[in-house]
Formats: sequence, C-alpha cells, structure tokens
Amino acid sequence: MRYIHNVLFNFDLKQMNPELLVPLVEKFHSIQGIQHVYFGKNSTPETDKTAGFNYGLTIFFDSYENLEAYATHPHHESFKNAIHNYTVAVCVMDFPVT
Repeated sequence: MRYIHNVLFNFDLKQMNPELLVPLVEKFHSIQGIQHVYFGKNSTPETDKTAGFNYGLTIFFDSYENLEAYATHPHHESFKNAIHNYTVAVCVMDFPVT
C-alpha cells in the first residue's frame, strides 16, 4: 500500500531562507521507494487558517516500509539538521493511499 508523508513547517523567516533547502529536498528523489516529492511556500489565500505554517513538504512512498526507511536515511537526517535551529513548529501526518 502506498503512503503519503505530509509535513508542515513554521520556519523563522528572519533567520533563514527556506528556498536554500531545495537542493537537500531534491536529494530525496534518490531514496528508494519515493515516487514524488513536493516542497514549497504556503500560498493559500485562507491566511486565517495557516496556524503559522509557511512551508510544506509532501512525499509519496511506494510502501510503509519505504516511509520507515526514509525516517533514518542520511538525506533526511541532513535535512532535519539543516532546519533544526530555524523551525518554530512542525506538524507531521502520514496516511495510506488506497
């Protein structure tokens, strides 16, 4: 069964430019079991519903096992280390796709 991994970020935009993370995100494409990767700035007109989240990441996985392997993959660890000091809040949600 395929899985979707959604992450919402509230980055401190005074301290970092999240667009500099694009090369790290692009490395996710080389991880086994990843079908699609999307990363970008929140552009919703419903600004009263963002809860401060200003960037999002969505990854489509072939299976839950691939999602689990991604959690400890070196490319994922590099990304987490790069954002650690600049993240106000993070929200993660994974779910199966039928």
